[in-house]
Amino acid sequence: MAAGAVGTATVVGVATAVGVATLAVVAANDSGDGGSHNTSTTTSTTR
Repeated sequence: MAAGAVGTATVVGVATAVGVATLAVVAANDSGDGGSHNTSTTTSTTR
């Protein structure tokens, strides 16, 4: 049980970190050039 909980927490933590990083990249692109890179960044990350 404990190992499973740790594994789940790790997966959630990694997913959260990836989500935050993606938002940061999208925000940086958005402020940089009017958002022309937003769609390409989001699609490449989601794929």
